[in-house]
Amino acid sequence: MLTFEDGKPFLLQQDKTYLFTAALNDENSNFTHSDLIITLYAIAKNSLKTPKLYSTIGIQDSFDVEVTLKQDEVITLNNGQQSSIPQQQYFNNKVTVITGETPEVAGIYSVSTQTENLQKVSFNYSRNESNMSYQSFTNENGITLSNSVNTMLNSLKNDSKINELWKWFVIFALIFLLMEMLILKYLK
Repeated sequence: MLTFEDGKPFLLQQDKTYLFTAALNDENSNFTHSDLIITLYAIAKNSLKTPKLYSTIGIQDSFDVEVTLKQDEVITLNNGQQSSIPQQQYFNNKVTVITGETPEVAGIYSVSTQTENLQKVSFNYSRNESNMSYQSFTNENGITLSNSVNTMLNSLKNDSKINELWKWFVIFALIFLLMEMLILKYLK
């Protein structure tokens, strides 16, 4: 990870083990306290990988399972009602499980082999449906906004008032009916 000017290693890493090849005092190196803090922070961050709390269904994601599998052995996701075999990549002492298409139902799933349960993983639905975006009615056609209850009630009363046109239609219908009867009676 870190080397001296002549190319020899100053900080070595193997798996999760780190080794400084020289003392960290001022006589042996110019490695200052601020550099040491950053290096120790990076070592701690790389050594401890905390898993995510949940994965979202339908979005491709991956997580590591520390297990050594036998030949033709696979990891399954099981929630008690359904079981699925996700995409997997095998390494020496771990398996990377890649999700995306599976699972289809939200819940807590057991990650297991044929013989043992290894860990639990949680899958949730996308939260995009829960994002609240409120519609503004100020630019909509046909919508009247009012700041006063009395004004709004008067407006509603005027809008729902029955027009007097029905009386005229009845009068004209009766007149035409009378005219038709007279025409039929006298023109026969």
